[in-house]
Amino acid sequence: MDLAQATDYQHFGLLAHASHPLLGVLGFGPSSLAQVVLPTMCRAGIPLIAPTATGQFVIDQLSQISLYHHCAPGFTFIRFSADDVTQSSLAAGFVYNKLKVQNKAPNVAIFSDPSNPSSKGLAQSFIDSFTTNSDAHIVAQEAITADELQNAKEQKQALSDDLQAALQDALQSDPRPEVIFAPLPTNAVTVLEQAIALIYLKVSSLYY
Repeated sequence: MDLAQATDYQHFGLLAHASHPLLGVLGFGPSSLAQVVLPTMCRAGIPLIAPTATGQFVIDQLSQISLYHHCAPGFTFIRFSADDVTQSSLAAGFVYNKLKVQNKAPNVAIFSDPSNPSSKGLAQSFIDSFTTNSDAHIVAQEAITADELQNAKEQKQALSDDLQAALQDALQSDPRPEVIFAPLPTNAVTVLEQAIALIYLKVSSLYY
């Protein structure tokens, strides 16, 4: 049975008695997907709860008067995560205060995607917060294009090649980075972790 055509909401476990068949939408994790669905939810008057939407995608869109001030009654947007600036400030504070190397701030390399507003904003906010400390240094900044085309083998290979080259470049910095801050999509972070693990496995084997 189509939920939108159902009249017996209790049959579906819904405690609803009005004519509206949808109480709200929970999900659309990435901010880019929340951005796509926001106008539809706005016009339909349906609440959208996006627990992990944090990027400038959504913030910029909601600031547009033409969208936010002309929604159907019932529309609400709720997110639980801190915004990008707050997240980066917390990360910078943790790195500076908790990851000391011989009683000094660790040298940091930044990996970010300049074409992604959220990634770019997170990286810049981290830099702004971290470098307020006189002994904190950003020793490398690597630009990564992390398009999420999950079924494109060529795209995955290109991403892997870019990240491995960027990692090699960052590790050749003088001084060498001791922390990598990488506000990238999950698929890119996974590839970066694999590249880091591979490098350190090779180093470890030299001393085995």
